[in-house]
Amino acid sequence: MKKRIMLVALGLLGSVCLTTSNVSAQTKGLHRLTSHWVNQHAKTQNNINRYYRLNQNTKSGPFKGSKVILPKGTIVSGSIINDSASKTHNAFVNGQTGLSYALKKRVGMKKPWTQLVFWQTYMLSRYPRVKKPAFMPALGEGVFYTGGVKSFTNMAKRYKSSSSALRLTSDGYVEFYQHRNQPLITTYYETFAYNQKPISYAKINHTLVKGSKTYLYYSHNLKGVNDQKVRKSGAYKYRLTIHNLHTPYRYTIHYDTAYGSMYTIGGNHFYSMPLKSENSGE
Repeated sequence: MKKRIMLVALGLLGSVCLTTSNVSAQTKGLHRLTSHWVNQHAKTQNNINRYYRLNQNTKSGPFKGSKVILPKGTIVSGSIINDSASKTHNAFVNGQTGLSYALKKRVGMKKPWTQLVFWQTYMLSRYPRVKKPAFMPALGEGVFYTGGVKSFTNMAKRYKSSSSALRLTSDGYVEFYQHRNQPLITTYYETFAYNQKPISYAKINHTLVKGSKTYLYYSHNLKGVNDQKVRKSGAYKYRLTIHNLHTPYRYTIHYDTAYGSMYTIGGNHFYSMPLKSENSGE
């Protein structure tokens, strides 16, 4: 067996539960956490997002499906994972990228509303690590679900989620997904579910971060969110304000624990999931 180092797109690997020894010991119900605790736990569980740039045009796609060419300069999120079972230093890019609907449509993906899978040889010179894009949060997928603490609690209780979703992509788009028949979150309530195309999207042309607020600027109104027209025309015509309230929560039910962090976006309540759900394995 050859040693493999895999670049795996964070948050887009489907429903993966982390096994912990203390989940079942936690008090059931809703509990406030500190941002410091969440950040430290993310480091322990290796949940910190990392970003890599494609330094050449890169062919990607499913094993038995049609592949597409991702353009040079595309940014993907991921992490390098060592495979201890192998003995050499060969490596592969393996995972599902959090790229925009617009990019996947532009490169000719047959179903651009679905996930795009990587599986190819990995070389550091081809995929150098880069600084986190200013518009992306440090934790989570960059997906925000409509509703505040109550919506998060209902989701964590395994009620069917009826939230719509705002999504930031690693290649620089903001997208809005309207809730329809199927929830926009996977069965284990921890990752975004690709089951439809966004009702609106815009290329992020500028980002301004001031304290707990992130301001996104783009050229046209984004349907589904309460953005502001701040210029008469141009690339910075509209602005969307994402306010991190720094109020993370944990909800434990039976042997599962979900995590949520509260935001306002355009003045409306949203929540994100900074950490993956945990399961005691029982």
